[in-house]
Amino acid sequence: MDEVSNGGFDDNLSTNAYEGASVLVAFNTPRTNLGIAQDEYRALFGTLNGFEQYYQNLINEQITQLIGRQRCHPQKRRLTK
Repeated sequence: MDEVSNGGFDDNLSTNAYEGASVLVAFNTPRTNLGIAQDEYRALFGTLNGFEQYYQNLINEQITQLIGRQRCHPQKRRLTK
């Protein structure tokens, strides 16, 4: 497989770009746009109180998605009778 590069973590959700890769390497931290995240939080809760934890959870979700759900290491499909 040819090298695939995504420098901005902008397509690591439900992508097939890494299918067949033997190795997946990520550098830096996947961070959602801060201003967009603040606007979303403010719209939901009317304040930015607690935003830091919310933003950290967004980052943690992106890390989990990158590690556990990429197509480069799919689980073997089970055949059922």
